Amino acid sequence: MSIPLAEAPNPADLPLVDAIIEALKEVGHPYPEFWIACALDGRYHRLHPHAWNKDIDFDRQRFLVNRQWELVLGGFDPAKAFPPEVAGEYKQEQMRARYCLLPQGKQDVWLKSFKEGVIPVLLKYSLPIIPKVEAPQAPAAAEA
Repeated sequence: MSIPLAEAPNPADLPLVDAIIEALKEVGHPYPEFWIACALDGRYHRLHPHAWNKDIDFDRQRFLVNRQWELVLGGFDPAKAFPPEVAGEYKQEQMRARYCLLPQGKQDVWLKSFKEGVIPVLLKYSLPIIPKVEAPQAPAAAEA
């Protein structure tokens, strides 16, 4: 006797944060949760804790999530992060991606816009940027 597998949840029925993480996992993003807390130009940014609250309405979740994605997409200097020929292109593409962070509407429409307009930019430019951590240097040996 076979037991039917549970159907995957409809992303539009998940809290927005979970739906975004699932969408990033679906496309193979290497760090699907890193956007929740990330370092940008030496400052640490974390998604507001109310965005995780399943009891708040979608409009509030969307506002907080959009604010975090605005930081992920535009909270750093592209000239420092990318070669010059890429930085200018990124500025244009990140602006278009930010327009896809819809401020109104239903969750399924927001997710469709996010998947079509934001995720390709995240993948193309390996965002969010993982800060480089330099290995500690061994102390110089004392000269005899």
